Amino acid sequence: VLFFFKQKTAYEISLGLVGSEMCIRDRHYSMHKVIMPSWLDDSKMSVIGTTPLKGTDPLVYSDDQTVNVYSFMRTSASQVIDEAYKKFFPVAPSPTYMTIKELYSRLLKDNCMDGWERCEDGTLKFVDKELMERQKGILLKMCAKAIKSMVYSNLVGLSIPANLFDSISVLESMAMGCRYMSYFFNKAARTPDKMERFKLFICNCITLQRLSIRRAGPLNPTLGETFQAGLEDGTEMYFEQTSHHPPVISMYAVGPSASYKYYGKIQLDGKIGLNTMMFYSLSKLTLVFKDGQTLESNGFPAMKLTGLTMGDRKMFYKNIFQCIDRKNGWKSVLFYDYGEKKGLFTSAKTLPKDLFEGIIYTPTVKDWNIFGKISTPPRCIEDLTDIKTQHAQLKGSWLDKIEINGVNYWAADKVKPGRLILANNPLPSDSHFREDLIWIRREKMAYADAWKDAIEIRQRQDQALREKFKKKQLQNLIYYFTTIQPR
Repeated sequence: VLFFFKQKTAYEISLGLVGSEMCIRDRHYSMHKVIMPSWLDDSKMSVIGTTPLKGTDPLVYSDDQTVNVYSFMRTSASQVIDEAYKKFFPVAPSPTYMTIKELYSRLLKDNCMDGWERCEDGTLKFVDKELMERQKGILLKMCAKAIKSMVYSNLVGLSIPANLFDSISVLESMAMGCRYMSYFFNKAARTPDKMERFKLFICNCITLQRLSIRRAGPLNPTLGETFQAGLEDGTEMYFEQTSHHPPVISMYAVGPSASYKYYGKIQLDGKIGLNTMMFYSLSKLTLVFKDGQTLESNGFPAMKLTGLTMGDRKMFYKNIFQCIDRKNGWKSVLFYDYGEKKGLFTSAKTLPKDLFEGIIYTPTVKDWNIFGKISTPPRCIEDLTDIKTQHAQLKGSWLDKIEINGVNYWAADKVKPGRLILANNPLPSDSHFREDLIWIRREKMAYADAWKDAIEIRQRQDQALREKFKKKQLQNLIYYFTTIQPR
């Protein structure tokens, strides 16, 4: 039973590992420009897009209507819920739509370092006692759910209780991680120096890791779930869960005045042990400037979390990732947690785990494989065997500083990330219409649990229907090639 729980927990708690099995919703709403809500500053807000059910506020669909219209459980564009799926709806009430203040409450108080304390060894220690206290009863809740599933219905699956999650979706979490784009990408767009652009691109990739830290895990997105937002400079960002197996999130961003385009796919994965958990990002993101210069990043360093069941709960990054400029023949490889010095019989850490080192160089052969021609993954710059010409060396800490050839490119206490601004009238599939997410934000955990379970039951039902359809398609193909075509 413990093994089953461990597998389930790793599958579910990993960012994005349990995408929904729901189909993409109707796309009869167009995307509109990002506007600053009037209660945050003095800018005049104009009503753009579809007419709300009540009032004139384009960011609030209604403050007294329930979310049944845009429900994550609905089956069609109409407000009528299919009779066949009524059995999936929980007893818990449907929430009303979030008000502007509710929508922005999570963003305004966001500080990626909340609940974490920096240690001398370069790790972050989780010190939020209130949240850890809430998590103590999770195993008992999971046991109760497992018993209920086995005794009463095979439709009731085992899921992580809602009080373990933050009141945002993984999609919104990713948008929040991109907030340094307004600094690095705009700066890169203004310079004609292509190498300088490459350096700024790498810096943005590094700072994304700092902004990815959370006190609690975000909710895993459903298949077809979307999130639209922007930054104060006019940057627009769009995210969508586009695949379930494997779990893939697609993103697209456009800079102010179309100064750049940033797009790609992020595939998330994870592994769990008795006391540790590893998160992996198998991503490929591309940045394109107006003059055609194209930069790519492949993967990100793995996040390691220790102390799940015993000891202090700590996290740090390890392994490597690379950035490339194919046209100019440049390659950059960054190493995290690289300070391991192995002896004949011992292994000792000599450097803090938050430090990284990297290099920008022209490879001997245009082989963009991160490992070059060597058989084992490199652990430091000295292990690279494909260096033809070195252009720059990078070092620093992903927590607070980046230096390139001795020049400071980023200091966390001086360069602040941009502020996220929500899109007005987003698609009906937007994260903020999720019933479980709304109830978590309102701290009604019993209701949140009920809706979270209902959505996951629906996911499995839709998955079964798609598998049944695929099986039928295969049978039809076999019948065609074995019976009809030979004639």
